[in-house]
Amino acid sequence: MSYTFDCATKIIQLDTTDTLLMGDLYSRWKDEVISDQMITGCEQVFRVVKEPLQGTTFVGPYYFLMNDWQIRPFDTPHELIVDGTLVQDQTSTLQSFKLDNLTSVVSIVREIAVSVQVIETGVSGLTTEESMRLFQTDTLTNIKPSINI
Repeated sequence: MSYTFDCATKIIQLDTTDTLLMGDLYSRWKDEVISDQMITGCEQVFRVVKEPLQGTTFVGPYYFLMNDWQIRPFDTPHELIVDGTLVQDQTSTLQSFKLDNLTSVVSIVREIAVSVQVIETGVSGLTTEESMRLFQTDTLTNIKPSINI
């Protein structure tokens, strides 16, 4: 998916109907801050939190949208799937998604992370290469509950 960050309006415009991967959106924002001098003067958009519960279990990550930034879906009829836990923090007074002035119906489905179990490498009997591939895997399928909004 591609995104347009508009500092003047604090709108992140989604440019396709693809699944919104919050980790990818956060990474693209970091790339923009590093590469674009104009965007570095904008107020912070995200804060990411991943907290340990006990042992090797973590909650998160949670992507906090800050400073009244909003995400505007692509304006065509579709179901926008948000992969990742997105919430507004205390610096924001607006909803996460800017839906006013859309000419199409967009339904938003959120997939919420509940907890993450960390698997230590070297204990499972995997080779070093298999362990590294497992460690680099970003998405596990069919384990996240979905909430329709």
